[in-house]
Amino acid sequence: MSLFEIGDTYYSHPDYPLIRHINNMIASFDDGLHRTVCAFHDSGKLSKEFQTYIRNPRDSKKTTHSFESAVFFLKNNGLEINEQSFSIFLSILRHHGKLENVDELAYALSSEDYIEEKHPNLQECIEHISAITGKKLDFNLDEVIDLFDTDTGSFVKDHQFDKDISLYFKIKETFSKLIFSDKYEAIFKSSYQHEPFAKSEYYIE
Repeated sequence: MSLFEIGDTYYSHPDYPLIRHINNMIASFDDGLHRTVCAFHDSGKLSKEFQTYIRNPRDSKKTTHSFESAVFFLKNNGLEINEQSFSIFLSILRHHGKLENVDELAYALSSEDYIEEKHPNLQECIEHISAITGKKLDFNLDEVIDLFDTDTGSFVKDHQFDKDISLYFKIKETFSKLIFSDKYEAIFKSSYQHEPFAKSEYYIE
């Protein structure tokens, strides 16, 4: 069901397989874009650091995964940025927080010093995830930096996010479905299934 298969020995939560978490989320909405964002949203959890942490949280250093997941998606997507892929990238990047000002985000992502300070093992992490998923992608941090460098021209520079209503709603829809299905699955360990409202007479009774 997912876009790549991984063994059930990789966990998303304590003693809970990542692949099960992903597949349950995908089944929540019959939507190709949702399938993609779910498949990649926790791919950063395949890192050695996260798997060590999730198996022994008390004795291991807490680690990140959202940034790694978002970058892995971008690289797998051939570093192509368009309305759809940007909504996926941004949703993955911020799925444990909130959507933020895109211009400020682009400024941070175009800074090599910022990325290396926050994610010093990024290259090793992306290569490790690539090997596990069978993607075998060659990663170069400069490619990501150039993608968001507004001085040389980028998707962010060429789009007015406060005026592009189509992109605005695409981002909101992608983000909303992701965080809803993610939290629902984490709580109930199952996919969300929409049920039609019962007749009003039922509530009156």
